[in-house]
Amino acid sequence: LTFVRQLRPTLAGALLLIGQVADAVATPFVGIESDRDDDFWLCHYGRRKTWHLIGTVCVVGSFPFLFTKPMGNHPSSQEAQFVYYAAFIIIFQFGWASTQISHLSLIPDITPIPHERVELNAMRYACTVASNVLVYTVTWAALGISGTDHEAQVGPPDGDVFRDIVLIVVAIGAFFSLIFHLVVRDPSRGGRRESRSRHT
Repeated sequence: LTFVRQLRPTLAGALLLIGQVADAVATPFVGIESDRDDDFWLCHYGRRKTWHLIGTVCVVGSFPFLFTKPMGNHPSSQEAQFVYYAAFIIIFQFGWASTQISHLSLIPDITPIPHERVELNAMRYACTVASNVLVYTVTWAALGISGTDHEAQVGPPDGDVFRDIVLIVVAIGAFFSLIFHLVVRDPSRGGRRESRSRHT
């Protein structure tokens, strides 16, 4: 934000703080709501996968806007950019909390066996590391960074490059989220009581 969008460091720091506060509020909210026994509108899909789907939609719908200029033909003021980015950061943080909390809480629902839970957590962590490496690789390739060029620094002209990087990463993430929703079965689909009776 400070290098590419030329946002003042104080505003960029405030946006970071807003994101952390939004995450701090969203995480327990999603945890509590995804544990509810209530039958709500998407409950037949499964409590965990419903919240994961909500989170995925929020992330896919907000993350690209964090790396694009505010819409309009005229340059936006610093304050207008702050409001623009703050709104999308809040949506993104809610979505991120929804996907992460529901995904993690799905593991104990899938299996009651401790070593299987450990294996699932290990696979989840391995996929997280692989996705982080992929993001860095895509960024490196898109920015054309070489090991000998230490003088290069990103700036306003790189805004379109970052937009393209984000669109690639979001498309890959959406693809794997689709696979998750098609392949993984949510044991809470029939309600918590049915899930508990199976595990006892």
